[in-house]
Parts: sequence; structure tokens; C-alpha cells
Amino acid sequence: MVRNRSREPIGRTRAAVYAVLVHAVIIGLLLLGFSWHNHNSVEHAPAMIRAHVVNETAIKQAQEMKEQERLAQRKLEQQKLEQQQLLKEQQLRQQELVLKEKQQQQEEQLRQQQAAQRKAERAAKQRAAALAQARRAALKKQQAQEAAERRRQRAIASLQKQLAQEQQQRAAAAAAAATAAKDQSVIARYRALIMQKVEENWTRPPMHIKGLTCMLKIELVPGGDVITASVVRSSGNPVFDRSVVNAVYRASPLPLPEDASLFPQFQEINFTFNPDS
Repeated sequence: MVRNRSREPIGRTRAAVYAVLVHAVIIGLLLLGFSWHNHNSVEHAPAMIRAHVVNETAIKQAQEMKEQERLAQRKLEQQKLEQQQLLKEQQLRQQELVLKEKQQQQEEQLRQQQAAQRKAERAAKQRAAALAQARRAALKKQQAQEAAERRRQRAIASLQKQLAQEQQQRAAAAAAAATAAKDQSVIARYRALIMQKVEENWTRPPMHIKGLTCMLKIELVPGGDVITASVVRSSGNPVFDRSVVNAVYRASPLPLPEDASLFPQFQEINFTFNPDS
């Protein structure tokens, strides 16, 4: 900063000296040019041109020097502003650090107070918890004894109920087995009757080949009427297959058990037709 200030007067003095010299040169050149012009204007025309060129060069140099001085002055002012701004920022940061440190101290004090309060609260809670635990232990012991007695009574009742249920289940299973066996017997008998009726209505086709069999699917409605009859597995002989389908339709209605609960077993039936068996 001191060095820049010392240069400022020196620069100005130098500029003033240059300006005086430039003006002196200009005046001398003008006088000389005027004198030569009186003696011989034609011979001294080049001298006037040279004086004019020198004058412009000197003026340009003086202007450049002034511009350099202005730039130096502007740079110096910019440096001063930057230093002032830097100083302000440093002061602001210092204030922020002081404020932050003070705030941290206050927070630490608050934390210590809160920690002491929590410690006292924990101690009070521990005493209350110990007392409550002793009470709960006594109550739990009493409840355990009562619960054990209730479990014993429930176990006895549950065992009796289980024995009764097992007896009922065995009886129901025996009845269901008997019913199922009876139903299977009835189902088998009526399937045989259906097969017999289809065979009775079957007409052996011409040039019948022995050993042909086919499987049919028949859909019935209550009462035994045939809705559809279709070949599930062909014999390989379309004439034979068609004769079996026709026999099913001619045999309609097919025989069904009187027990309506068995109808689902006959609503859709598959059977293999083998006339040579």
C-alpha cells in the first residue's frame, strides 16, 4: 500500500514534464515552419508535414501515458476496495465464531440440565417400578394358582368331550362306510343295467369285425333321458362307433336309481362298449 502511494506523485510529475516538453516542441516547430514558409513556401512544405507528424505522435504518447495513469489509479482503488471487503468478511466470520461458541455453551448447559433431570426421573421410575414389580409378583403367583386349577378342570372336561366326539365319529364313520358300500353296490348295478339296455338296442353292423370296442361319454338328465352321446375313444371303425351311439339314443331313457342323491354319479358317465366280451 505505501509503495503504490509513493509512485502516484512521481507519475504525475513525469506526465507534467512530458506535457511541457511536448508543447515546447510543438511551439518551436510552428515558429520554424512559419519562418521557412516566408522564405520559400515550396521548399519548406515537407518540414511542416514532418512537424505535424511529430506533433500527433507526441500527443498520442501523452494520451497513452495519461490512460496508463488512470488505469493504475483505478487498479489501486480496486485493490483498496478488495482489502476493505476482505477485512469486513474477516470481521463477520469472527463475529459468527463468537456467536457460535456462545450458542454451543448455552446448548451444553441445557444438555447438562436435561441430563440431570432425566437421571432424577429415572431414579423415581426405578423405585416405582420395583414396588410395582413386587405387587405384580404376588398377584401373578395367585393368578397362576387359580389358572392351574382352571386348566385342570378344563382338561377333564376336554377329555370327556373328546371321548364323546370320538365315539360319535366312529359311529358316523361306520354308518358312512355302510352307506358308501350300499351306494357303490347300487351304482354298479345300475351301470350294468345301462350297459345291458344299450346292448339290447344295438344293431350289429354288416361285416362286423369282432373285438372292436369304443368308449362313450353320455350326459343324462333326471329321469334317464340322454342329452348327448359322443365317442371318447374310437374303435377305429366309424361304422361301429356310429352304431353304438345310435344304440344309446334308442335305449333312452336309461335306468337310474330311485335315490335322487345318487343322480350326480350318473349325470355324466363314461363306459366302454364291448359287445364280444
